[in-house]
Amino acid sequence: MKVILRLTLILLAVILVAVLGTASFVKAKQASDLREQLERSGAQAKDLRGQIRSLKGEIETLEEKLRELAAQNALLAAQQPSAEPPKTAGLAQSCPAPGPNRTLDQAQFGRQPLEMRYKPGVLRVSNDGQSAIVTAAAGSSLKIGPEIFDLVRIHFYRPEGGQVDGKPVSLVAHLVHRIASGQTVVVSVPIRESAFQHRTIWQILNNLPNKGAPEATISNISIDPAQLLPENLSYQVYEGTLPVPPCTEKVRFYQLRTPIGISKDQLERFLMRVKAPSFKDSAIRPPAAGKAA
Repeated sequence: MKVILRLTLILLAVILVAVLGTASFVKAKQASDLREQLERSGAQAKDLRGQIRSLKGEIETLEEKLRELAAQNALLAAQQPSAEPPKTAGLAQSCPAPGPNRTLDQAQFGRQPLEMRYKPGVLRVSNDGQSAIVTAAAGSSLKIGPEIFDLVRIHFYRPEGGQVDGKPVSLVAHLVHRIASGQTVVVSVPIRESAFQHRTIWQILNNLPNKGAPEATISNISIDPAQLLPENLSYQVYEGTLPVPPCTEKVRFYQLRTPIGISKDQLERFLMRVKAPSFKDSAIRPPAAGKAA
Protein backbone atom coordinates (compact mmCIF):
# COMPACT_ATOMS: atom_id res chain seq x y z
CA MET A 1 0.00 0.00 0.00
CA LYS A 2 2.82 2.34 0.87
CA VAL A 3 4.53 1.53 -2.43
CA ILE A 4 1.37 2.37 -4.38
CA LEU A 5 0.96 5.68 -2.50
CA ARG A 6 4.58 6.56 -3.10
CA LEU A 7 4.24 5.82 -6.83
CA THR A 8 1.08 7.92 -6.99
CA LEU A 9 2.84 10.88 -5.40
CA ILE A 10 5.75 10.53 -7.78
CA LEU A 11 3.35 10.44 -10.74
CA LEU A 12 1.52 13.53 -9.50
CA ALA A 13 4.83 15.35 -9.08
CA VAL A 14 5.83 14.44 -12.63
CA ILE A 15 2.49 15.65 -13.95
CA LEU A 16 2.80 18.90 -11.97
CA VAL A 17 6.32 19.53 -13.28
CA ALA A 18 5.12 18.88 -16.83
CA VAL A 19 2.20 21.26 -16.41
CA LEU A 20 4.41 23.98 -14.92
CA GLY A 21 7.00 23.50 -17.64
CA THR A 22 4.34 23.75 -20.33
CA ALA A 23 2.95 26.95 -18.75
CA SER A 24 6.41 28.50 -18.55
CA PHE A 25 7.06 27.61 -22.17
CA VAL A 26 3.76 29.16 -23.22
CA LYS A 27 4.50 32.34 -21.27
CA ALA A 28 8.01 32.55 -22.70
CA LYS A 29 6.61 32.07 -26.21
CA GLN A 30 3.99 34.75 -25.61
CA ALA A 31 6.65 37.14 -24.26
CA SER A 32 8.84 36.45 -27.28
CA ASP A 33 5.95 37.06 -29.64
CA LEU A 34 5.10 40.26 -27.79
CA ARG A 35 8.69 41.49 -28.06
CA GLU A 36 8.67 40.77 -31.80
CA GLN A 37 5.39 42.67 -32.17
CA LEU A 38 6.81 45.61 -30.22
CA GLU A 39 9.94 45.63 -32.37
CA ARG A 40 7.86 45.53 -35.54
CA SER A 41 5.63 48.34 -34.21
CA GLY A 42 8.70 50.41 -33.32
CA ALA A 43 10.13 49.93 -36.80
CA GLN A 44 6.78 50.86 -38.37
CA ALA A 45 6.54 53.97 -36.14
CA LYS A 46 10.05 54.98 -37.19
CA ASP A 47 9.13 54.56 -40.85
CA LEU A 48 5.95 56.61 -40.33
CA ARG A 49 7.91 59.41 -38.65
CA GLY A 50 10.29 59.47 -41.59
CA GLN A 51 7.36 59.61 -44.03
CA ILE A 52 5.76 62.43 -42.01
CA ARG A 53 9.00 64.44 -42.08
CA SER A 54 9.28 63.87 -45.82
CA LEU A 55 5.65 64.92 -46.40
CA LYS A 56 6.13 67.99 -44.21
CA GLY A 57 9.12 69.04 -46.31
CA GLU A 58 7.13 68.53 -49.52
CA ILE A 59 4.22 70.56 -48.10
CA GLU A 60 6.54 73.43 -47.14
CA THR A 61 8.07 73.36 -50.63
CA LEU A 62 4.61 73.44 -52.23
CA GLU A 63 3.51 76.32 -49.97
CA GLU A 64 6.59 78.31 -50.96
CA LYS A 65 5.86 77.67 -54.66
CA LEU A 66 2.23 78.72 -54.14
CA ARG A 67 3.35 81.96 -52.48
CA GLU A 68 5.71 82.66 -55.38
CA LEU A 69 2.93 81.96 -57.91
CA ALA A 70 0.52 84.17 -55.95
CA ALA A 71 3.08 86.97 -55.95
CA GLN A 72 3.60 86.60 -59.70
CA ASN A 73 -0.18 86.58 -60.29
CA ALA A 74 -0.59 89.68 -58.15
CA LEU A 75 2.12 91.50 -60.10
CA LEU A 76 0.55 90.45 -63.42
CA ALA A 77 -2.88 91.55 -62.23
CA ALA A 78 -1.46 94.89 -61.17
CA GLN A 79 -0.07 95.40 -64.67
CA GLN A 80 -3.33 94.62 -66.51
CA PRO A 81 -4.39 97.70 -68.52
CA SER A 82 -8.06 97.01 -67.85
CA ALA A 83 -7.53 97.49 -64.13
CA GLU A 84 -6.32 101.07 -64.52
CA PRO A 85 -7.66 104.23 -66.14
CA PRO A 86 -6.16 105.07 -69.55
CA LYS A 87 -2.78 106.82 -69.39
CA THR A 88 -1.25 109.44 -71.65
CA ALA A 89 2.55 109.53 -72.02
CA GLY A 90 2.97 107.68 -68.72
CA LEU A 91 0.89 110.17 -66.72
CA ALA A 92 -1.86 109.03 -64.37
CA GLN A 93 -5.42 110.25 -64.69
CA SER A 94 -7.06 111.64 -61.55
CA CYS A 95 -9.29 109.37 -59.52
CA PRO A 96 -12.91 110.44 -59.10
CA ALA A 97 -13.80 111.85 -55.71
CA PRO A 98 -14.10 108.82 -53.42
CA GLY A 99 -17.10 108.24 -51.21
CA PRO A 100 -16.79 108.34 -47.43
CA ASN A 101 -14.62 105.71 -45.80
CA ARG A 102 -16.46 102.95 -43.95
CA THR A 103 -15.07 102.12 -40.53
CA LEU A 104 -14.90 98.34 -40.13
CA ASP A 105 -15.72 96.38 -37.01
CA GLN A 106 -12.61 96.84 -34.87
CA ALA A 107 -13.48 93.74 -32.84
CA GLN A 108 -13.39 91.65 -36.01
CA PHE A 109 -10.63 93.35 -38.00
CA GLY A 110 -8.77 95.53 -35.51
CA ARG A 111 -7.24 92.96 -33.18
CA GLN A 112 -5.21 90.87 -35.58
CA PRO A 113 -1.47 91.59 -35.61
CA LEU A 114 0.16 92.66 -38.86
CA GLU A 115 2.92 90.15 -39.63
CA MET A 116 5.20 91.66 -42.27
CA ARG A 117 7.29 89.20 -44.25
CA TYR A 118 9.11 91.73 -46.40
CA LYS A 119 12.28 91.06 -48.37
CA PRO A 120 14.74 93.57 -49.88
CA GLY A 121 14.64 93.93 -53.67
CA VAL A 122 16.12 95.98 -56.51
CA LEU A 123 14.70 99.51 -56.64
CA ARG A 124 12.13 99.98 -59.43
CA VAL A 125 10.52 103.41 -59.24
CA SER A 126 8.28 105.57 -61.42
CA ASN A 127 6.57 108.97 -61.28
CA ASP A 128 3.00 109.16 -62.60
CA GLY A 129 2.55 112.85 -61.78
CA GLN A 130 0.51 112.19 -58.65
CA SER A 131 2.69 109.80 -56.70
CA ALA A 132 6.07 108.13 -56.56
CA ILE A 133 5.55 104.42 -57.15
CA VAL A 134 7.93 101.67 -56.08
CA THR A 135 7.26 98.27 -57.66
CA ALA A 136 7.77 95.60 -55.01
CA ALA A 137 10.04 92.66 -55.64
CA ALA A 138 8.38 89.22 -55.59
CA GLY A 139 8.45 87.38 -52.29
CA SER A 140 7.31 90.10 -49.85
CA SER A 141 4.02 89.42 -48.10
CA LEU A 142 1.74 90.47 -45.24
CA LYS A 143 0.03 87.92 -42.98
CA ILE A 144 -3.19 88.96 -41.23
CA GLY A 145 -4.76 86.08 -39.35
CA PRO A 146 -4.99 83.15 -41.78
CA GLU A 147 -4.71 85.37 -44.89
CA ILE A 148 -1.44 86.08 -46.70
CA PHE A 149 -1.33 89.09 -49.05
CA ASP A 150 1.50 89.76 -51.51
CA LEU A 151 3.11 93.20 -51.55
CA VAL A 152 2.56 94.62 -55.05
CA ARG A 153 3.77 98.23 -54.89
CA ILE A 154 4.29 101.25 -52.66
CA HIS A 155 2.70 104.65 -53.38
CA PHE A 156 4.03 107.89 -51.89
CA TYR A 157 1.58 110.76 -52.26
CA ARG A 158 0.47 113.99 -50.57
CA PRO A 159 -3.04 113.63 -49.14
CA GLU A 160 -5.75 116.17 -49.83
CA GLY A 161 -5.35 119.05 -47.40
CA GLY A 162 -2.19 117.55 -45.95
CA GLN A 163 -4.15 115.64 -43.32
CA VAL A 164 -5.06 112.05 -42.45
CA ASP A 165 -7.91 111.55 -40.00
CA GLY A 166 -7.69 115.23 -39.12
CA LYS A 167 -3.99 115.07 -38.23
CA PRO A 168 -1.39 116.98 -40.27
CA VAL A 169 1.01 114.87 -42.34
CA SER A 170 3.54 115.69 -45.04
CA LEU A 171 3.09 112.55 -47.13
CA VAL A 172 1.54 109.11 -46.91
CA ALA A 173 3.07 105.79 -47.96
CA HIS A 174 0.57 103.18 -49.11
CA LEU A 175 1.97 99.64 -49.09
CA VAL A 176 -0.48 97.95 -51.46
CA HIS A 177 -1.03 94.20 -51.05
CA ARG A 178 -3.22 91.79 -52.96
CA ILE A 179 -4.40 88.21 -52.52
CA ALA A 180 -5.22 85.75 -55.31
CA SER A 181 -8.97 86.29 -54.76
CA GLY A 182 -8.50 89.95 -55.77
CA GLN A 183 -8.93 91.54 -52.32
CA THR A 184 -6.66 94.58 -51.91
CA VAL A 185 -5.23 95.52 -48.53
CA VAL A 186 -3.23 98.68 -47.83
CA VAL A 187 -0.96 99.44 -44.90
CA SER A 188 -1.06 103.24 -44.71
CA VAL A 189 1.98 104.90 -43.11
CA PRO A 190 1.74 108.61 -42.20
CA ILE A 191 4.92 110.60 -42.92
CA ARG A 192 5.68 113.85 -41.08
CA GLU A 193 8.43 116.41 -41.42
CA SER A 194 11.29 115.85 -38.98
CA ALA A 195 14.85 117.04 -38.36
CA PHE A 196 16.45 114.05 -40.09
CA GLN A 197 16.36 112.47 -43.52
CA HIS A 198 14.94 108.99 -43.96
CA ARG A 199 17.60 106.86 -45.67
CA THR A 200 15.25 104.58 -47.64
CA ILE A 201 13.07 107.47 -48.81
CA TRP A 202 16.24 109.35 -49.76
CA GLN A 203 17.26 106.43 -52.03
CA ILE A 204 13.83 106.45 -53.66
CA LEU A 205 13.59 110.22 -54.18
CA ASN A 206 17.17 110.55 -55.38
CA ASN A 207 16.38 108.08 -58.22
CA LEU A 208 12.82 109.22 -58.97
CA PRO A 209 12.35 109.72 -62.74
CA ASN A 210 10.78 112.82 -64.20
CA LYS A 211 7.02 113.01 -64.35
CA GLY A 212 5.68 110.59 -67.00
CA ALA A 213 9.08 109.00 -67.74
CA PRO A 214 9.42 105.20 -67.93
CA GLU A 215 9.99 103.25 -64.76
CA ALA A 216 13.62 103.33 -63.64
CA THR A 217 15.37 100.17 -62.45
CA ILE A 218 18.37 100.90 -60.23
CA SER A 219 20.17 97.56 -60.08
CA ASN A 220 22.79 98.65 -57.55
CA ILE A 221 20.25 99.83 -54.94
CA SER A 222 18.20 97.46 -52.79
CA ILE A 223 15.08 98.66 -50.98
CA ASP A 224 13.68 96.95 -47.87
CA PRO A 225 9.97 97.82 -47.41
CA ALA A 226 10.25 97.07 -43.70
CA GLN A 227 12.35 100.24 -43.33
CA LEU A 228 9.24 102.27 -44.15
CA LEU A 229 7.40 101.07 -41.04
CA PRO A 230 7.40 102.58 -37.55
CA GLU A 231 8.21 100.37 -34.58
CA ASN A 232 4.65 100.66 -33.28
CA LEU A 233 2.26 98.92 -35.70
CA SER A 234 -0.99 99.76 -33.89
CA TYR A 235 -3.68 100.74 -36.38
CA GLN A 236 -7.28 101.60 -37.18
CA VAL A 237 -8.95 99.64 -39.97
CA TYR A 238 -11.50 100.96 -42.46
CA GLU A 239 -12.75 100.35 -46.00
CA GLY A 240 -12.24 102.93 -48.73
CA THR A 241 -10.91 103.69 -52.21
CA LEU A 242 -7.32 104.10 -53.35
CA PRO A 243 -6.80 107.88 -53.78
CA VAL A 244 -4.37 107.36 -56.69
CA PRO A 245 -4.66 105.16 -59.82
CA PRO A 246 -5.78 102.44 -60.24
CA CYS A 247 -8.44 103.95 -57.89
CA THR A 248 -9.43 100.50 -56.59
CA GLU A 249 -12.63 100.43 -54.52
CA LYS A 250 -13.52 98.40 -51.43
CA VAL A 251 -9.93 98.40 -50.24
CA ARG A 252 -9.22 97.44 -46.65
CA PHE A 253 -6.94 100.08 -45.12
CA TYR A 254 -4.83 99.48 -42.03
CA GLN A 255 -4.04 103.08 -41.02
CA LEU A 256 -0.99 103.06 -38.73
CA ARG A 257 -1.20 105.49 -35.84
CA THR A 258 2.55 106.15 -35.55
CA PRO A 259 4.25 108.23 -38.29
CA ILE A 260 7.75 108.01 -39.72
CA GLY A 261 9.78 111.15 -40.43
CA ILE A 262 11.42 112.82 -43.44
CA SER A 263 13.38 116.04 -43.69
CA LYS A 264 12.13 119.29 -45.16
CA ASP A 265 14.55 118.84 -48.12
CA GLN A 266 13.07 115.44 -48.90
CA LEU A 267 9.51 116.76 -48.80
CA GLU A 268 10.40 119.68 -51.11
CA ARG A 269 12.15 117.33 -53.51
CA PHE A 270 9.11 115.07 -53.66
CA LEU A 271 6.76 117.98 -54.37
CA MET A 272 9.00 119.42 -57.09
CA ARG A 273 9.74 116.13 -58.84
CA VAL A 274 6.17 114.85 -58.79
CA LYS A 275 4.39 118.13 -59.56
CA ALA A 276 6.79 119.60 -62.16
CA PRO A 277 6.83 117.91 -65.61
CA SER A 278 10.61 118.09 -66.14
CA PHE A 279 12.13 119.51 -62.99
CA LYS A 280 15.89 118.93 -62.69
CA ASP A 281 17.92 119.80 -59.65
CA SER A 282 21.08 118.70 -57.92
CA ALA A 283 20.82 115.47 -56.00
CA ILE A 284 20.07 115.93 -52.34
CA ARG A 285 22.81 114.91 -49.97
CA PRO A 286 22.55 111.41 -48.46
CA PRO A 287 21.67 111.15 -44.78
CA ALA A 288 24.64 111.43 -42.47
CA ALA A 289 25.56 108.33 -40.50
CA GLY A 290 23.17 107.89 -37.59
CA LYS A 291 20.84 110.62 -38.87
CA ALA A 292 18.32 108.47 -40.76
CA ALA A 293 14.81 108.62 -39.38
